[in-house]
Amino acid sequence: MKRTLILATLIGSVAVGGVALAQGDGDRDGHRHGHRGSAEDRVTMLMERFDTNGDGQITVEEIEALRTARFNEADTNSDGVIDASEFQAAAEARAAERMAERAAEMFARIDQDGDGQLTQDDLGGREGRMFEHADENGDGVLTEDELLNARPPRR
Repeated sequence: MKRTLILATLIGSVAVGGVALAQGDGDRDGHRHGHRGSAEDRVTMLMERFDTNGDGQITVEEIEALRTARFNEADTNSDGVIDASEFQAAAEARAAERMAERAAEMFARIDQDGDGQLTQDDLGGREGRMFEHADENGDGVLTEDELLNARPPRR
C-alpha cells in the first residue's frame, strides 16, 4: 500500500508538473526548462525535485523526505497540521519566489550587454525587432493589416 501511494505521488507529480510546465510556470520550485512540456523536461523536473542526493535515481526515501520537508515548511506553528492560513502563506511564498525568478530571467534577457543595468538601448531592442518583423513592406509604418498578420519573431 505504501509503495502504491508513493508511486501515485510520483505519477501525480508528473501530471501536475506537465500542466505547470505547459502553462509556463516551471516546476513547483520555480525552475524553468527549455522546451515547455516535453517529456525530457518533465523527467528533468522530476529528477531535480526528487533525486535529492544527485545519484541519478529516485528512491521512496527521497520522496518521503521531500514530502515531509515541504509539509514541515508549510506547518509554521509545528502543530502537525496545515491550516488554511498556513496553506495560503506557503502558496503565496512559492508564487513570490517564482515571480522573482521570472523577473531575474527577464532582466537578464533584456540586459543585452550584461552590465546589470537596463538602458534605453536595452529596452528598445526587442520592440525594434518586433516592429521590423511586423513591417512587411519596410516602409517604417505599421498598418492594421500588418499588425493582424504579424507573428512574434522566433528567438
